[in-house]
Amino acid sequence: MILAPVSIFFLLSWVEDPDAPVGIGVLAAAGNGLAVLGQCVTYKVFGIRSKHAGLLSQLAVSGTLYRRALGMNSASLSRFKIGELTMLLSSDVENLGGLWSGLVSLAILPFEIAAIICLLWLVVGPATLGALGLAGVSYAASHFGGKAMERCNTERSALSDERLKLLVEVLYGIKVVKANGWVPRFLERIRAISKTESSYALWKKRYFGEVLIYTNEMVDIMSVTVALLAIMVVGIVPTASRMFTMWVIMAVLHGKIFHLPEALREVSTAWTSLRRFAIFFYLADARAHDMIGGAAIPGRKQEPEKISCIDIQDVTFFFPEQSARSALAPGPQVWQEEQLTKVLADVQISLEAGRFYAVTGVVGSGKTSLLLALLGELRASTKGGHRRADTITWAYVPQDPVVFNASVRENVCFGKAFFADWYKVVCEACALDHDLALFPEGDATLIGSRGINISGGQQARVCLARALYSRADVYLLDDPLAKLDVRVSAHVFENAILGLLGGHTRIMVTNSDSVARQSDSAIVVESGKVSVKDPSAAVTTPFLQGLVETSDAKRGSASKQKEALFSEEEETDHDPGAGQSLLGALPPAGGLGFFIRHLAAGIGSPVNLAMYCVIILVEVLVIEAGVYMLVLWTEDPDADEHPHGWYGGIYAAFIVAEVVLAQIKFPFLASITQGAWDSLHDALLKSVLNSSLMWLQAVPVGQVLQRFSGTLGRIEDQVFHRTELLLLQMGFLPTIAITVCVGFPPFVVVVVGIFIVIYLLMRQLGGNKKDARLAENDLRRASLQHYTETLHGLVLVRAFPGASGWFLHRFDELLNARAASQVELAEDDASVLFRLNLTAAVFYGSACFAIVLGKELFDLKPGFAGFMMANSCFFFHTLSCFSEQAIGLLEVARERESVQLLLRDIPQEAGAHEPAATTSSALTWPAIVGGVACRRPSMPKSRDSNCRSRQTTTKQQANHNKLGVEHA
Repeated sequence: MILAPVSIFFLLSWVEDPDAPVGIGVLAAAGNGLAVLGQCVTYKVFGIRSKHAGLLSQLAVSGTLYRRALGMNSASLSRFKIGELTMLLSSDVENLGGLWSGLVSLAILPFEIAAIICLLWLVVGPATLGALGLAGVSYAASHFGGKAMERCNTERSALSDERLKLLVEVLYGIKVVKANGWVPRFLERIRAISKTESSYALWKKRYFGEVLIYTNEMVDIMSVTVALLAIMVVGIVPTASRMFTMWVIMAVLHGKIFHLPEALREVSTAWTSLRRFAIFFYLADARAHDMIGGAAIPGRKQEPEKISCIDIQDVTFFFPEQSARSALAPGPQVWQEEQLTKVLADVQISLEAGRFYAVTGVVGSGKTSLLLALLGELRASTKGGHRRADTITWAYVPQDPVVFNASVRENVCFGKAFFADWYKVVCEACALDHDLALFPEGDATLIGSRGINISGGQQARVCLARALYSRADVYLLDDPLAKLDVRVSAHVFENAILGLLGGHTRIMVTNSDSVARQSDSAIVVESGKVSVKDPSAAVTTPFLQGLVETSDAKRGSASKQKEALFSEEEETDHDPGAGQSLLGALPPAGGLGFFIRHLAAGIGSPVNLAMYCVIILVEVLVIEAGVYMLVLWTEDPDADEHPHGWYGGIYAAFIVAEVVLAQIKFPFLASITQGAWDSLHDALLKSVLNSSLMWLQAVPVGQVLQRFSGTLGRIEDQVFHRTELLLLQMGFLPTIAITVCVGFPPFVVVVVGIFIVIYLLMRQLGGNKKDARLAENDLRRASLQHYTETLHGLVLVRAFPGASGWFLHRFDELLNARAASQVELAEDDASVLFRLNLTAAVFYGSACFAIVLGKELFDLKPGFAGFMMANSCFFFHTLSCFSEQAIGLLEVARERESVQLLLRDIPQEAGAHEPAATTSSALTWPAIVGGVACRRPSMPKSRDSNCRSRQTTTKQQANHNKLGVEHA
């Protein structure tokens, strides 16, 4: 860092001295080359180490986040929205990647800046004070700008959570939304939130980003100006060695101060994410006071012949209010009574072991809440007495069946050891043996989000088989027969619930009178009140009987309407191979053409790209003209004719022009990048909501959220800053090379070779490790999908013994595989970056030796030697920064490409609201700019017509049987 400017000073001083020996010049040039080479090695080591530290942080936080989620109950998790929970593992974990590099930079940069200032004092003396004052102002602006950006990140996260929450609600209820024609309404609501997010939080963030970049881009030019004014006042002789060494030092100082806001941005973004993690981690676990457990009721004796496995006396159960989810802050969370909603009041029941209890009641009376309370998912009051045997095990079947992304056998065993005989008995009792024979790979067939589609009845029987296989002590069954036809329902009830589960404690929610009559006792839930009655008394209540009959009739009518409306989707199985690629992996595309297309896409259009490039080119020429003015100043033979003020005025004019160009380019780039992102988000939203039901049922919700939270979030975060820096550096590199060749024409041979090497390395950077990048993207998506599936079925995971360990093991395997893939990619990128930096070092060293040859062979003037040296130093730093920004923007380009391929491949529903335009499969400019979705012909049916006829006949027969039973 310091050796390079010192070597430059000695080299230019040697050029100024006509009698100096050649050996001193060679030593100075060699010292410059070695200093830059050491800097390349240091950058490589620091980059790899900081990347490894960031990956370890991400791995540790992801594992802790998942473990914490497994230990929380529904009441605690309800304080978070589903969008917030998804953002925690997608964007918030990603934000931790730059934490360590940012912290190290913040710790080292002040010392480096102080050393540079001391070196500047040795070169220009008291003139350093002016540059030092300007650097302090820039640092203060960076500090306050970083604070403002942190607040903007917090505001943006809140708005993003609200948008994702609404999107999740729509996706989970997409059938109802489409059936009632609510797609346009939800489109407008999500667009309104996105518009607020874009115009409020995102625009403020970009505004402060502009201030930071503008301040740090102008600090070197402004500092040189102030130093020149001080030189004129103090009366220091403006020699080439002094002027250009000062210029190089100011450029290095600019680079260090430039990294301050970058480090502040990384740390502030990570700090915002850490605060969100702290809020999540501080929430209380599902401990004993949350569950139906604890000591026996004081003063109450248990009769030996009637041992109760559950005894609840005067206990009230609560669930958090919606308002309790807001205004969360890090620290232990204490529930206030006004934040809780009373679900079940003054519950007094005593349930004996080995009996069959039927839970009855009207819709919304609290039957499901009773089961959740028994599982410990609701808050329990402490005023009453409650007791539960601590050693009993539980099995739970939810009202809405939940299957996970695994094979049928894994869904049934659910983390427990496989016993073939017991597994076969369970499958036969749940009528799954016939279905397993029809599956492509038997019980090894993958089901869930990435497997084949199975019917609702099959899902319900898999969930029931999961409960039976666990061999638990108490079985909580939330209407497990609701999705089964009459024949299968009778078989499952007789063989599974009354057969295999005979002698076990069964608490089953039901609306069937015949089921309730066969129970040992009935638990009647009415308006939050719970009572245990005789089965015959419970089912003969006139009000309840009439309401159940009316509900059954309505449900049968609604079922027929649903089958008529969605029969085509239900008759079509989903191809497992297609399911894995519906949202597309990270495309392996690379190369300069691919890169330039998406660079223009991020800006908005080729016209915008051309206009911005023109602004950048003019800005580069203005900066180079200002540097050349220093050459004329130091080489002016007649100082009386052209005093210092004359050169200072011209240099000030160039500075004013630079300020004007900066005021034009930053708002222009901010507005067009934001407009391009809004168009892409709007196009993806319309395509997803207007897609066919078959596609929406086959694609996991977690993958869709990954596109909206992770992919679009990364595009928005990086495209503005990286585009501005990359285009500026792309303008500097050829301009610097041309100016160096003008100073020393034979150097054109070196320049041509250097740019050929840069081109080859950039091609390698664009297309290197394609398979590894695809694998890393698949692992990222799979880990997020596993996380969202776990949250969706968290009650099941917590209820079954051993299931938490099985899910945790699977998640750890995904994290470890992803970490290994990320380490491999990081090391490969670091290798390419090192070679690019080494190429820049060769350019720099060649320029140093060219100056030595130029003085000896062509009588090179000190001013032009300083001009070459300053530009060569700037070339090294620019290429180093250019390679880093190119890697980041290339990842953004791949993300955008994946979204474009998704927009092309999403099958649009016939007659969809706001239908998307049709384009070819290739990336066209209208598709890139507007992000328009492309229609695709409907997917082919996976079953033949005979199979559909048999299914239709079976459904009609089932409906006929249902109607016959209801009529009877």
